[in-house]
Amino acid sequence: DIKGEWGLAKNVGADINTKYNEEGVFMHPDGKTMYFSSQGHNSIGGYDIFSSEWNAGAKSWSAPQNLGLPVNSPAEDVYFIRCKDGESVYFSSDRSTLPGQMEIFNARIIKH
Repeated sequence: DIKGEWGLAKNVGADINTKYNEEGVFMHPDGKTMYFSSQGHNSIGGYDIFSSEWNAGAKSWSAPQNLGLPVNSPAEDVYFIRCKDGESVYFSSDRSTLPGQMEIFNARIIKH
């Protein structure tokens, strides 16, 4: 809205939401790619990071894609952010720390 007011929140639906927990949603600056963490779908560990793309014509989200290794691990992987350059990413994980603690990781996407 041009006044900067918030609209009503809407559930994005069963294609994204599972009976388990979803967490840490991030909308990429491209305006169509959403990243989020979920304990559902085809998770490697507890929470895994997934992506989904908005199809404006169909008015629906694509089936969530697990980002796989090495971003995801058997640990809790959440709060993924992909930078505008398309190559740098940040996320949180408890894969290499004490129980109950999270660390921030930085990685680069290598294009082949």
